[in-house]
Parts: sequence; structure tokens; C-alpha cells
Amino acid sequence: MTEEELLLEAAALGEEEGEQLTFGELQERMTRAELRQRRWLQQLSLIAYRHAVLTAQALSGQSLPAVEEAFPFWSEEELHELRLSRYRSMMERLAAQNRGKEREHEDTEQHQPGTGEGNHQQRP
Repeated sequence: MTEEELLLEAAALGEEEGEQLTFGELQERMTRAELRQRRWLQQLSLIAYRHAVLTAQALSGQSLPAVEEAFPFWSEEELHELRLSRYRSMMERLAAQNRGKEREHEDTEQHQPGTGEGNHQQRP
């Protein structure tokens, strides 16, 4: 590989200081850049493959897994926060449903004959 080809290749990989580096330093930086790019493309291909699997599952009527199960790119801390958030929203929905049921129960008690404030007999 000629020096010009090496500099062009380095520029294509985002190395802008190519002319100020030695041949060995430039090669090392290019190798690292190629590895980063390779890993990035591997992750993209994994996402594309899993997307195709999820699409097939959805079209066949199967239930879909949670996003963190389908695309496991989250840390344990992030997974813990996701689960906590999911449980918190479930509990809030249940609490809202219970509040609604309590209100309905109070309303039916007030409107039943013989109960409530308007149905008390006053003594003369």
C-alpha cells in the first residue's frame, strides 16, 4: 500500500491527522477504527435480524417479548430501572381502578333506599 493510499484509507475511516503520524501509528489507528466499525456493523446486523424475527412473530400472531429481551443491549442497572418503572405503572393503574371502585361503592351506598342523608326520618 502506498503512502497516498494509506492516507486516503485513513481519511475514509475518519483519521484526519494522518500526515502527522508515523506509518505504524497510522496503521494502529486504522486497525482500531476498523474494529469499531466492524462491531458497530455487527450490532446493526443483530438488530436487523431480530427485527425480522419479531416481524415474523407479529405476523403469525405470536406475542412479542419485551424490548429488553428482544434487544439485550441494556445494562443490569437499566434493566432494573425498566422493571421498576413497569411495576410502578402497574401499581398506579391498580390504585386508580381501586379508587374508581371505591367511588362507585360510595355512590351506590348513598343512593340506596334507607341509607344516605336524605332518608333519615326526623323526629318532631
